[in-house]
Amino acid sequence: MTVGTICRDDGVRVTTDKEKGEAFLHRFIAQTDHSDVDIRGAVRKEFAGTLKNMHYEDMIQVEDIKQILKKAKDTAPGPDGVRYGHMKALSDVDLAEMADYFNQSIKTASVPQDWVHSYLIPLPKPFKDHSKLSGFRIITLQNTFWKVLEKIVAVKLQEFLERGKLLPRGLGSFRPGKDTWANAATFAFDACEGFQNRQETIAVGLDLEDAYNRVRYDILMTALREKEVNPWLVNWVAAVLYSRRVALRLGSWTSETCTLAPGLPQGSAISPVNFNVYTSKIASLEAPGVGRILTFADDILAYRQGEEREQTARELQ
Repeated sequence: MTVGTICRDDGVRVTTDKEKGEAFLHRFIAQTDHSDVDIRGAVRKEFAGTLKNMHYEDMIQVEDIKQILKKAKDTAPGPDGVRYGHMKALSDVDLAEMADYFNQSIKTASVPQDWVHSYLIPLPKPFKDHSKLSGFRIITLQNTFWKVLEKIVAVKLQEFLERGKLLPRGLGSFRPGKDTWANAATFAFDACEGFQNRQETIAVGLDLEDAYNRVRYDILMTALREKEVNPWLVNWVAAVLYSRRVALRLGSWTSETCTLAPGLPQGSAISPVNFNVYTSKIASLEAPGVGRILTFADDILAYRQGEEREQTARELQ
């Protein structure tokens, strides 16, 4: 894509693809790299110890792969150049071999770095100032082979959480049967009911800035274990999120590859369901008075109702 002249965070204007790409990459690293590999290593070591005496049964079947490929549309490929269309042409024997690779990855928590190698691409945010770095969102283009496994795991995690009713009703994003308007309709209904009962509704809207990037690895892993997610999947997710290899592309320029210890990568299939686990306690909070806390991804709406405005405000606070 073409990006015009950009003003860096220090006020310097940059014009070439290389200068702009380096500015985007520097900002991305500052936002995403937690530099906590020691903590992550300790967490992985602890989780791996819980699996020593457990038997692994194959989780990934050929049918799982077919279901993902059936819904997949060809998009821009990752660094390996493979597209979904290439994988749809594979035979059942090839898909069975792929399922074996996937199961071996989960069983051993082995994630080859080439699998998680990604291109970073800056895309303009709607209605933002595109002369500034902050007016762009950095997305990742992952290798398709790897995305298939991530999508399968995301489905299995989501099914487990929904089947066990482990997510609060007020958590509305990336969930089956939870359309984007559902929480807005809930708020509108509650406000109208309050009006009928001669009560005021006080609401506060919050946006968690740079939310995916700020997810702490150790807290997320603990949250997954607290919900008693299959330990093989927890151990695998711990391996997947441990580090990522990335290179930024802008126009004719591509950066050197660098390794980061990120939060939840933008564009990764497992990020939304893990973010729901990470933030589920927010939507579960209770406070005095009548009201709710509703969430949708990184957006939060908290409200309370009452006859005395100051008292209601204190309860909301």
